[in-house]
Amino acid sequence: MKYSRLFSISASGAFLLMLLYTLSVIVSPLPPDPVRLVKTLTLGLDNVRKFLILFCLFSFWLFVFLTDIQKANPKKKKSTVTAGFLITALLVISVNFFVNPRGLYPIHMVEARVEDSRKIKAEVYRNSSRNQQIIILGSSRAYSFSPAYIQDRLHASAFNFSVLNGRISDFIIISKYVFEQAEVKPDLLIVEVNPGTSFIPEISLENTSIEFLPYMDLPWLLQYYVIRVENLVSVEHFSDAVYTFFYRLKFRESPLPWLDWEVFADGGASRPVNPYFKETLGFWNSSAAPVCPTEDLELQAVYLERLVQDTRANGAGVIFVLTPSQPSYFQSVLADSDTYQQCMRTYDDLFLRLQNQYDRVYYRNYSDLSDIHGDTTELGFYDQQHMTPLNANHVIDALADTINEAMEEKP
Repeated sequence: MKYSRLFSISASGAFLLMLLYTLSVIVSPLPPDPVRLVKTLTLGLDNVRKFLILFCLFSFWLFVFLTDIQKANPKKKKSTVTAGFLITALLVISVNFFVNPRGLYPIHMVEARVEDSRKIKAEVYRNSSRNQQIIILGSSRAYSFSPAYIQDRLHASAFNFSVLNGRISDFIIISKYVFEQAEVKPDLLIVEVNPGTSFIPEISLENTSIEFLPYMDLPWLLQYYVIRVENLVSVEHFSDAVYTFFYRLKFRESPLPWLDWEVFADGGASRPVNPYFKETLGFWNSSAAPVCPTEDLELQAVYLERLVQDTRANGAGVIFVLTPSQPSYFQSVLADSDTYQQCMRTYDDLFLRLQNQYDRVYYRNYSDLSDIHGDTTELGFYDQQHMTPLNANHVIDALADTINEAMEEKP
């Protein structure tokens, strides 16, 4: 038992040092500059995770250490070790469930760190007329598309059902939900797409609200419950819970510094203009790398075609639109990247094939900001990828003829 005693003493010392260091990060004043803020919060979160992992180890080995006094009774020793595992597991599960930092469970002691955009948009849609002619789907890149502007510009009603971290699996699930819940089925889906977005359904299933469960296929439904159970025992979620709890105690709010979108009654959204736009952009340009989930493209093709077929079966058309990135980000990170260019060629081929294969299916690539005559400054972008309503309106202007054509061709 001398080794367990030595390990326990070492772990407890490391635990106390990491605890003091982490608390110093948590209670330190947060910098106003978003770039430094990201680094500070990340540093704090990483160190919380480190000391919590050590805490779990320390808890277990503490019980092993206590068996020194029971070594004459092997059965009692075994039960003490088991108790160490059970108490540690119960601690993690209880904190994850009751603090609930990601809003995954019914109870939460503090406001979730992650905005439940799927639940919010579903509630807003239920309270709307549910007879809109156009439904907008996409990720946060599509949040700024304004249904009010579409109504004024094209005299067509619309609802923006884009969600944070939107994936193709989201588009399939949400479109099913809309077609069933609508008082009058929509005539057209406008779907924002991005070649850097992986299909990975776990991302959307982890954040899917309970309203959408009836619209999931059985494999996705089973995966949804598996993810929920896994997250109950996740040390990462446990560390998020402790971080969020301490942050809430100090600052009286959840750590959502600039991702707090204001969602309107028509599903459109906006957020404050970033006063540190240039600094934030410079940080991302220097640290970002082009992402192209080529291994997912074949799977994306299968599910995109399924989305098209489901939409057509409900009498609606589809416009897929690729939105622009901020030009300096595009030139610094994407323009000269062979990975990105190959990804774009594959992506274009995929959507052009769907456009040529099906009626009332369109693809428009506006990855070049000049195609929509957009604004390059903080008036046009919140950051390197998210447009303000100004540039989003320019995209709608560029799509106007296509939207009118799709609406005129409805059966």
